[in-house]
Amino acid sequence: MTKDEMLAVIKEAIDEVVDDVPVDLGPDSGLGTSGIDSLSLVEIVLVMEERLGIGTGPDDFDDVRTVGDAVDVFVGLVDAQEAAEAVS
Repeated sequence: MTKDEMLAVIKEAIDEVVDDVPVDLGPDSGLGTSGIDSLSLVEIVLVMEERLGIGTGPDDFDDVRTVGDAVDVFVGLVDAQEAAEAVS
């Protein structure tokens, strides 16, 4: 999945969880300034896990500060899962 495709999926998840999502939400948007608090982030991660069919670890999102950071983490997780499945 490309970063642009992942961004679209994340935007849908954010829109599902957060009220009043900024219209101009993009990769550089800060989570806090976009109305995403820590509880909302957990809910978004759960929605993304279900949509992508992946699992996440407790430390995967420690350094996530922007929507683009979240895109990078999810792309990495999907890539890692696809690589693991290709090996098995």
